[in-house]
Amino acid sequence: MKKITLTIFLSFVIALTIFIYLQNIFDDTQFVREKEFFSRNFDETNSKILLLGSSHVGMLNAKNIESTINENHSKYIVFNLARAGDTPEKRIQQATELLKLNPSVVVYGIGYRDFSTDIVLNNENIFPEPDKTFVDILEKFDFLPDNPKFTTLNAIRSAFGIGIINSSSNLPDTPFFPYDSSYDTVTPINELEKQFISEKNQIKIQNLNLNHNVHSLKKLLDQFEDKNIKIIIFVTPHSLHYLNNLSDSDKQEFENIVNELKLNHNISLNNLLLNYSKSEIWVSTNHITHGDIGRIYDEDISKMILKEIEQ
Repeated sequence: MKKITLTIFLSFVIALTIFIYLQNIFDDTQFVREKEFFSRNFDETNSKILLLGSSHVGMLNAKNIESTINENHSKYIVFNLARAGDTPEKRIQQATELLKLNPSVVVYGIGYRDFSTDIVLNNENIFPEPDKTFVDILEKFDFLPDNPKFTTLNAIRSAFGIGIINSSSNLPDTPFFPYDSSYDTVTPINELEKQFISEKNQIKIQNLNLNHNVHSLKKLLDQFEDKNIKIIIFVTPHSLHYLNNLSDSDKQEFENIVNELKLNHNISLNNLLLNYSKSEIWVSTNHITHGDIGRIYDEDISKMILKEIEQ
């Protein structure tokens, strides 16, 4: 029994060591990309529009939005600075760099997971769960990657000499979000339902007065407002299956957060939560395809921006 326990423990330590090593390698790549972007010399004749948020925002096509805006308003350039797994707590660390860009408009997409503090499993398992324990350890020491799939794919590609996936090669002006060709596909609605049944988990949103991500977002908005930067907040779209999996209490807490932002900040607030919830345009339960059928998402964001800059 002792040998089995020791073997399991050693296997865990080896796997964790390899995982952390790979994460550090590809985190360095992300760090370099961000450093290179913020150190660029930008053409100041173009007014900058920044799209901020997590992977929900990352699925937007910056060039599509820019093209629509410049049909009637020339000299705007749109940068999609979304990052996989981003939260306001992480984003505020870039506040100084973002302000130096001197954007005319900031568009920030928020969703339920942006303010989530924990993962709650629906099953009532009284025994320790190795996968959850592993994730908890990584999160505690900030070793959990923002995009595990991207890290793993790049590790495999690198090992076989295929080369690293370049997030900017297919998504111009989207320097921080790793692109995958699978984002162009659509997952049928019935498959999305199966996905969520197999996941069996839901987020947990803490009260807005105690929620660190709420405090970070409000602080970031204050800094944008101090610089007279126009701010658009939008609630990112989610599929019906994702929404049906949320508890009433989490939905209410999220609504409280949105109302708090609206009451205390000079922002334009738009809600896309239900816009495409039943449509066949989803890659996963909360990510809209980057393919042509998903351009309706780009168009709706373009309309928000146009409304704001024309006021």
